[in-house]
Amino acid sequence: MVVQLEQQLHHARLDLEQTVQALEQANEELKSANEELLVMNEELRASNAALETAKEEVEHHRQVLEQTNDDLENLLNSTQIATLLLDHALTIRRFTPAMSRLYNLIASDVGRPLTDITHRLCTSLPLPDIHTLQADVVPIQHDVQTTDGRWYICQVSPYRTHAGINDGMVVTFTDVTALHESEERYRRQYAELETLYHTAPIGLALFDTELRYLRINERLADINGLPPAEHIGRTLEEVLPGVTDSVAPLLRQVILSGEPVLDIEVGGSTHKDPGTQHVWLASYYPVKNAAGTVEAVSAVVQEITERKQAEAMLRESARYKDEYLAMLAHELRNPLAPLRNAAQVLRILDAPDPRLGELRNIIDRQVDHMARMLDDLLDISRIARGKLQLEKEKLDLAELVRQAAEDFRATIEQQELILTVRIPQGPLWIQGDPTRLTQVLGNLLRNAVQYTAAGGKICIRVGIDNDDDAVWIRISDTGVGIPPTITEHLFEAFWQGDGLNRGTGLGLGLALVKGFVELHGGVVQVTSVGEQQGSQFHIRLPLLERPSLGAVAAADPTVAGQTMLRILVVDDSRDTADTLRLLLEHEGHNVTVTYSGEQSLEVARDYQPDVVLCDIGLPGALDGYDVARAFRDDPLLREAYLIAITGYGREQDRENADAAGFNDHLLKPVSMDELHSALAQRSGV
Repeated sequence: MVVQLEQQLHHARLDLEQTVQALEQANEELKSANEELLVMNEELRASNAALETAKEEVEHHRQVLEQTNDDLENLLNSTQIATLLLDHALTIRRFTPAMSRLYNLIASDVGRPLTDITHRLCTSLPLPDIHTLQADVVPIQHDVQTTDGRWYICQVSPYRTHAGINDGMVVTFTDVTALHESEERYRRQYAELETLYHTAPIGLALFDTELRYLRINERLADINGLPPAEHIGRTLEEVLPGVTDSVAPLLRQVILSGEPVLDIEVGGSTHKDPGTQHVWLASYYPVKNAAGTVEAVSAVVQEITERKQAEAMLRESARYKDEYLAMLAHELRNPLAPLRNAAQVLRILDAPDPRLGELRNIIDRQVDHMARMLDDLLDISRIARGKLQLEKEKLDLAELVRQAAEDFRATIEQQELILTVRIPQGPLWIQGDPTRLTQVLGNLLRNAVQYTAAGGKICIRVGIDNDDDAVWIRISDTGVGIPPTITEHLFEAFWQGDGLNRGTGLGLGLALVKGFVELHGGVVQVTSVGEQQGSQFHIRLPLLERPSLGAVAAADPTVAGQTMLRILVVDDSRDTADTLRLLLEHEGHNVTVTYSGEQSLEVARDYQPDVVLCDIGLPGALDGYDVARAFRDDPLLREAYLIAITGYGREQDRENADAAGFNDHLLKPVSMDELHSALAQRSGV
């Protein structure tokens, strides 16, 4: 029993061991399986992380593609270049809004053949075969024009996929209307310049920096005696060895300095006339590139050989003429001396016959006249040759004019003429030759006397122009006047005026006036309304020093008979006119009053006012505007300073006064400050 139990226990122990072993084995298998599960879990986690990363990359790429698509949409919508994308069948893939200027496209036209769409091109669009387009070849382009006259450059390029396959074409239209118009304009200008270049009456050429001919026109080629083609590519020395020594240094000077050489006389011989020495007037200009480097030299050449020969002949002729005039003057002065001496003897001798005195005066006048003509001949000759020398000194022009007026006063009064002189009181200093300036004044006064009938007026005025630092002299008369057709000839030597009443003399007086004035740095002008309207000669000379305002404000009382300004008051209101006269006289002015427009003109011609204070609303035939216009039309009155006095102050009233010829415009009632300011504008006149 015990043995049986022991056996059972042994078997139970064996079974238990086997069970334990089996459990241990199962546990090992479970551990192994658990480890495998852990590995699989890690792999799943890694795969999940990889999927998350791939998902993020896909989302990023989607966003990038979406952004790229938005950029492309905005680019296509905002570009001003008309762009059309076509597939391989030439159906519309996409287009920019600018395409609507050329094709009648709407959004729903995508996918339609291009040939179904109407357009505004003058001709159908010539598209190439898609198989002929290559990416590495310059895009096909040509000009097209729309029905409204605009020009475009049409450019066709292949539509390439990412795989490099041609899957259509890209067509762009660039508006080049402005460029096309500029090219057309430049083309016309170039054609015009080419025409001028080849037809110009002067020689033109272009040299490179090695002095080779690049271009030459027919005129210069003809001067050189060779066809234009035989110049191109050849050097100056090869073509014209006879002028190289004089021209080549000038061309090199332009190349080195970059500055033009202008109006140079060059001489030499040519193939056309090798035995003759020619003279040309030449100018050379640098032709620079964008960097400022001289790349070529342009030549402008004019043949002046005949002109130089003519100048030489004229100089020789002038020399002979001067010698003849000098001899003539000498020979004519010889008989003048005994004539004058005889006249003096007759004057000394006590002769009872009164006719002898008259004969003496005639002889004196004619001798003086002939001597003056001889002097004029010699002076005009010296001026023409530039040989006349002025003996300049600092002198008072006011005193010189005053003395000249006094010297002529007796002659003027003998001819029953009225002389009026207006000269500032203070000195007017200039640098001048007193003898020649006295001669100028004498010639002008002598003309005024000669061409003014008895009872006429001669007026001499002197004043300054502060703006130009100049002094002016005006000599006017009421004589026969000057027709407009002959005014331009008055200052020509030996011209005596077929349209005038010719007097004695050689026609040199005014030519000498012009010559002497210009030698002093001045100018002389003449004005005349016309025949029987008098004339006015105006001389301007540079001041040596500007006088003070007070020195020229008052005129010389011994000559002009006034204290400060001669003022004419014109007003139909006697109280207004008379009280204004009292105020102005209290200021030291010389004042005359009239009460109508007609009366003012009659008085003014004798009174010769410096300033006119004129009411606009005058009764009668002439209002203030008419008075102003009459003053401006009268050669003896037009220099008066006119001040309009009125109760109307609109801008239109001021414009009307200016148009009539008034210098200033004052509103009633006028204060003395306003008068002082207005009169100050006329100071020195």
